[in-house]
Amino acid sequence: MWAERHELILSQKRGAGWWLWKPQLILQTLKDPAVPWNRGVVLWVDAGNYLHADPRPLLSTALQGSDVTALRLKWCLEVEWTSEVTLRRLNMSDRYALMDRPQLGAYFLAFRKSEVSIAFVEEWLRLSQDPVALLGSAASKLDSEDEGSNLPATKDDNETHPMFQTHQADQSIFSLLFKDLGFRAISLEEGHNVVTLDRWRV
Repeated sequence: MWAERHELILSQKRGAGWWLWKPQLILQTLKDPAVPWNRGVVLWVDAGNYLHADPRPLLSTALQGSDVTALRLKWCLEVEWTSEVTLRRLNMSDRYALMDRPQLGAYFLAFRKSEVSIAFVEEWLRLSQDPVALLGSAASKLDSEDEGSNLPATKDDNETHPMFQTHQADQSIFSLLFKDLGFRAISLEEGHNVVTLDRWRV
């Protein structure tokens, strides 16, 4: 079973397994026959956040030219919120057009069911299943008995960029892949007209 194959990551307390289950759950939902092709939309809202308005008008516009959409964070550059270890693992450490642009928030996501969106989520999941890509510098301590199931996401000796704050795991991989493939983002102001961000991971 999928969960058994990835037990080492899923047993971690942070994000109930560093949020590895998130792309898996989204992919499973997208592939559900009850979701119609090219018309059905899968909407993800992180726990602790909530919709305060009908998202359909916003998503109707946002998904016209993009099969996947997310909120563009205003003041959070990719290089500040993604581990150097992850950037190197994904061969993106010198992709300044990706690193020096705002990260995408993975707390409000929308996917129109299509071959494009399914391929995107499959790749997001595939990359996330790599402990080095998902955990960044924390991956080096994954087997450490001292760390147990409480691996940190904060700066350590492997993180040398002066702007780095903390690694965002699944969100970092999602954001890099989203920008690399040219999907269209929703502005933070537009998104917060329909969703209230009541919790932010740290």
